[in-house]
Amino acid sequence: MNQSLRFSCFSIILIIFSANHTTRAAHLVGGELTYRYIGDSTNTPHHYLVSLKLLRSPHYTTLNVPQSYNLCLTSTCFPNQTITVNQTSPPNGVSHHGQLPCLDTTSPGYFEVYTHTYESTVVLPSPCSDIRFRFSFPCCRVAVANTDNYMANGSGGSTNFLHARLNTDLGDVTSPQFLVPEVPINVCHGQNVFLNHGAESPQGDSLVYRFNYGKNGGCTGSFADMVMSPGYSQDQPFMTDTGVVVLDNNGMINFRSSNSIQGNYVYVVVAQAYRFSPTLNDYVLVGTSYREYWLTVRGTCQSETVNGASLKSDVDSIPTTNFGPNILNILPDPQGVANADTIFDPNDSTQFEIALPAFKYNCLSTEIEVEFSQPVMCNSISPDGSEFRITSPDSFNIPIIGIQKNCNEGVSQSVILELAQPLPMNGDYIISIKNGTDGNTLMNPCGFFMLENTVIVLQSIDCPIISTEKYFRNKSANFKVYPNPNQGVFSVVPESPTGDFIITLINLQGVAVIKKQTNVPFEIQAENLPSGLYIIQVENRQTGAVRNQRVQINSLE
Repeated sequence: MNQSLRFSCFSIILIIFSANHTTRAAHLVGGELTYRYIGDSTNTPHHYLVSLKLLRSPHYTTLNVPQSYNLCLTSTCFPNQTITVNQTSPPNGVSHHGQLPCLDTTSPGYFEVYTHTYESTVVLPSPCSDIRFRFSFPCCRVAVANTDNYMANGSGGSTNFLHARLNTDLGDVTSPQFLVPEVPINVCHGQNVFLNHGAESPQGDSLVYRFNYGKNGGCTGSFADMVMSPGYSQDQPFMTDTGVVVLDNNGMINFRSSNSIQGNYVYVVVAQAYRFSPTLNDYVLVGTSYREYWLTVRGTCQSETVNGASLKSDVDSIPTTNFGPNILNILPDPQGVANADTIFDPNDSTQFEIALPAFKYNCLSTEIEVEFSQPVMCNSISPDGSEFRITSPDSFNIPIIGIQKNCNEGVSQSVILELAQPLPMNGDYIISIKNGTDGNTLMNPCGFFMLENTVIVLQSIDCPIISTEKYFRNKSANFKVYPNPNQGVFSVVPESPTGDFIITLINLQGVAVIKKQTNVPFEIQAENLPSGLYIIQVENRQTGAVRNQRVQINSLE
């Protein structure tokens, strides 16, 4: 078994449909079944809590929700069983909270989605290597664009069937949970689509993801693969602008939706879970999850979605504040500010005024929290925080030495920028957005990027003014840099003859480009860095004292 399996997550998520219930209900557009071993708390061997989640849409028919469903439990080790799961969610379900309104809600084909949850407990009769949870839902589906024999309108004897396996020979298994409970259903033309089907395993089982065919069949007996329409396959279930749909090894599907193709699509992601067997000295398949979803590609994205997330004021009722001529000199591009509401006579500084979002600085803090108007995809935030630039009232760039992404279910509502020291003066600081070291700005879950030169004002008001000499009164971090200017090779020599030092070279975008720990004079070799002004920061780890100094690098052509 490939050793990379050790580092994957594991999930057994089962999507199921009633084998016996014939009540006409709203169309199913996805779902999942998870199970948790609870025998440790109930003192009952092989005792499991089974949780079923179904996603339905009333777009095509009236919402009619049964109070319970039956699923099959089959194996070669014990007789088949029927498990009844009862509804635990409100009668009409809850609005699909993972449903991001990328698509304009007035677009033809847009539909609401509601989640219905069912639960029950079951005791497995004995350990077994081929336990299967099986469920089929006889009603109701409409035609989709990428399959030929998908069940239509509950007729024709072609029943949507889903299954998942469980192998308990190596012990009881708790099904890991998807990191994002429900992924988007509605997307729009030309959208960078990200569908997060990643999971985590409480028991550390390894997970491999793959696409699979949808299935037709009953609760017991045989089943058959759905037939993909021409131009589609199990690995390429969507029509894209690039022609490629990627399923990453973390369960993330990404592609760009075609500008010319629209319709409903069905796709299946299977998670195969492996556990190491000391007896076999190899990894053994202990379970699979089978997750099926709909995706609808229609029309035009909402304008606020296309414009991407914006930086959020700390006062919702006052989204922007008017600033006068004093802000002009520190804006990265006064004429090109992406989110300026109003600008008055930029050619006359006495009449200049610009409306920008703003928030207050927490005096003496080395952490600055920046909030977003929409969630931002965590994988679009550079690890070094290089999308953010902080400019002081005297036009000096404040180094950013780290970032906390505050991720939840793959997205972030805010980040925390970490500074080397508190802001040194009162006044208006500019936080601006630019392309980071990953080549882009910040992306919302609908796949649209925040515009470069989006800015927010950080106001330091009535804070203690930090004297550089007083702040660094502990001279144990003093140092010399020579030569300065230089051509990329120079020495950093702390004045203290002893000590353990951290030496960091920071560019004016706040990115630490070199960071070393040393207890002797240190030579910086930075010939490959672009010419420009940099900050050398020296920290004495024994005393905590920190000093900064500018250094000019003039790289050779």
